[in-house]
Amino acid sequence: MNSLFKQCLFVLIVSLIVFQPICAKPNELLNEQSKYHVLTETDHFRVPEIHKIFKQVVAAADISSNRVPWLMLTKDDVDPWVFCLKSGAVVISQKAIDVCYQNVDNSVGDARISLLIGHELAHLAKDDFWEQSAFAFSSPKQKETSSNAMSDLFENVMKKKELKADEYGFFYSSLAGFDVQLVLDYQGENFFQQLETHMNHDVPVESNCYHPPADLRTQTLYNKIIHFQKDLDIFNNGIYLYQVGKYSAALNFLNAFKEKYPGRAVFNTLGLIHYELAMDYLRKCKPQKAEQFMLATIVDTRTRAENLRGVQGSRTKKPDEHIFKIHIEAAIDHFKMSKKKDPFYLPARINLSSALILADYYNEALTVLNEALSITKEKNDVPPLLTAQIKNNLAIARYRDGLKIDVDLSSLAIDYLSQAIELYPKIPAPYYNLAVLSGITEQYNDTNEYFQQFLAFDATGNYAAIAENALDITHTNKQYYPLDIIGPSPIPLKQYQYMDAETDQKILTYKLEHKSYIIDGHVIDTYINDDMYVLCINRVVQLVDCLFESQKNFSEIKVQLQSPVRVLETLAGIKVLVYENFALKIFNNQVVRVIHFRL
Repeated sequence: MNSLFKQCLFVLIVSLIVFQPICAKPNELLNEQSKYHVLTETDHFRVPEIHKIFKQVVAAADISSNRVPWLMLTKDDVDPWVFCLKSGAVVISQKAIDVCYQNVDNSVGDARISLLIGHELAHLAKDDFWEQSAFAFSSPKQKETSSNAMSDLFENVMKKKELKADEYGFFYSSLAGFDVQLVLDYQGENFFQQLETHMNHDVPVESNCYHPPADLRTQTLYNKIIHFQKDLDIFNNGIYLYQVGKYSAALNFLNAFKEKYPGRAVFNTLGLIHYELAMDYLRKCKPQKAEQFMLATIVDTRTRAENLRGVQGSRTKKPDEHIFKIHIEAAIDHFKMSKKKDPFYLPARINLSSALILADYYNEALTVLNEALSITKEKNDVPPLLTAQIKNNLAIARYRDGLKIDVDLSSLAIDYLSQAIELYPKIPAPYYNLAVLSGITEQYNDTNEYFQQFLAFDATGNYAAIAENALDITHTNKQYYPLDIIGPSPIPLKQYQYMDAETDQKILTYKLEHKSYIIDGHVIDTYINDDMYVLCINRVVQLVDCLFESQKNFSEIKVQLQSPVRVLETLAGIKVLVYENFALKIFNNQVVRVIHFRL
């Protein structure tokens, strides 16, 4: 038997041992757990938080159907400090936990532990249990019978699998919402180097020979980040197109991104698109239902002005209602996927509850909202705005659920809305809904007062128009010249014209970085610097995002503009107001950026 054949046979035998799918039985789990001294909350205050992080990363990971991952924290001095078992156990030692959080902010420690968890989940997902095999083949007896060449070959195979697990761990941790770049560089510190130093200083462990050096692990992940940033451009372009209402194009970008990175944010945004398309058709077939209450979600609220998207459809009730159901069910499915990717991601739960309410699934909406409330009680860092949004939607779900069984729950709904305002007084939706409920209960003085309070926080959009109509507020007709206020686009947007020499020269003048790729046969070009973002599709400029040069605040500007076509709320506190061919990004009453776009 020649040497090459023996080496190949050796690797094949190892592969059969390493990758054999095994499902552990309950008694095997108990036996496995009994081998270790379990680290509990009494022993270490970080135990509950690490269990939460584990759930988040598991939700984002590619879980093998052969086993269900479970977390075991141990006080024992184990080698290595973190590893996984065929039962699905991810074992993390107290020493690993302490090193992750040593002299860093909690967010950095969370990112570090999430990457370690993601790394082991990658081994589980690939049925890769090289640790046990590595130890078996590194025993003294094995070393006596194995040639140096075969040992080196095995070691190289194991190191490659470790690097691949790092990549997947980075991917899973990123999808779960952790900033994994903090692992590679936090105030000049590299976690892989720290971990390697601590493990070698503690006891030079046998398993270290099968781990790649820290520098190689770091460089591999930096390369991964570079590729991730390129793909992130696809996601950002989808967000831009979503913001200005170009939903068909946005779906192409977001679906392309989803194929590579099926995380919570992309599913949430896809859900929002289908939610908005559903609202379009609901306004056509059941306008009273669409506009009766204001659901507190981070979604678009549009006026009755003509759609920027130009959605074509029948004006008869039946087709519109059918299309509404198609889109609202698609929205629900995407929000559920977003929630599944991160069980603690509240925006997905809030948006899901809105879609369920629109679809008349009130009991399911109440379940989702009550789960969301439980999360706010468990976590100490939930913004009051999110809790207020949950209370707002709870009010509408309770009230409408009561109507189905002929029970008046308006007083309970009013109580929830009052709680929402107490939590976050600047949230507009509860004031609007209190005004509507006051009208239903014939408390008309309260109706006017609540509408006035609502307009103090939200004077644009469709709901504002309804409130103004109820208060008999009228506006004089004016001639509007928005270009006099916001100025022209720095890069020309020429209708149905390809980029020409003038456009190319402008791009050179602004020293914009060029990136190019293809999606579904369409050539995508982006041109970027710190002040400007230009998106071109098939050599046609689609939108230009740039800084707003004027020093005027939005209150001074808005009186010179028509009502926006759409209003988009974001978690970051930025409001996007979309007009006929431009959009304004508003933060704290200041216009921070302008998006020029083609209709």
